[in-house]
Amino acid sequence: YRNPDFAEKMHCAYLYGKQAVQLDAKTVVLDDGTVVLIEGQIDRLDILQNGRIKIIDYKSSEHKLDVEEIRAGYSLQLMVYMQAAEERTRRPAGVFYFHIQEPRVDAGSQPIAGGISDQLKLQIEKEIQSRFKLSGLLLDDPETVREVAGELMPKESSSVVAVKKLKSGELGKSGTLISEEDFQKLQEEVAGKVTELITEMHQGNIDIHPMKNGDDTACKYCEYKSICRFDPAFKGNKYNIIRHR
Repeated sequence: YRNPDFAEKMHCAYLYGKQAVQLDAKTVVLDDGTVVLIEGQIDRLDILQNGRIKIIDYKSSEHKLDVEEIRAGYSLQLMVYMQAAEERTRRPAGVFYFHIQEPRVDAGSQPIAGGISDQLKLQIEKEIQSRFKLSGLLLDDPETVREVAGELMPKESSSVVAVKKLKSGELGKSGTLISEEDFQKLQEEVAGKVTELITEMHQGNIDIHPMKNGDDTACKYCEYKSICRFDPAFKGNKYNIIRHR
């Protein structure tokens, strides 16, 4: 997704790390002085006209960005990408998932033998656009919202991201929008969680303690179930349950 009304610098497969020429590795210093470098590849990094950074990660299945999952250390990827991309000089615009898919649209009972009507074409187009909306967190800043979501009229919803302008001209409340202050706090929590997890690995702590959010668990698609043999029916086998505030 690229908003044609706003000139952006777009970078794909953007590397960060010791051998990368684009961005330095994210550095984590542990309490004992050990220095750990986090390296990776950002699927897409956009620099908006206002200088803010937008991160997009492409997914082959549907993903929703849950703030509580981020806080718990379950979904750190996008926030770590942002911290690497900011380089302490740029400010964030938002972090998003983009679901790569071939959506199927139900045309209902409308006859198409004589060709597809303009009304049906419009209906199909709107339905397909809704399937390709970005899912994530967008800074609640008017200029940033305009550059990411496009110019919205009152009572109009963006076709790019889940935001809507109310009749009053203000943006409606949305789980997508986040204040600058709250995003900064979230980044600080992520930095602390990353340090905590790396410290545990460095100390050799490999306890089986998979995360669980509602009915979703880290075990769902795990390829090592036969080795792990985690079973909450056994003593000492407990999920690390994500608590929603």
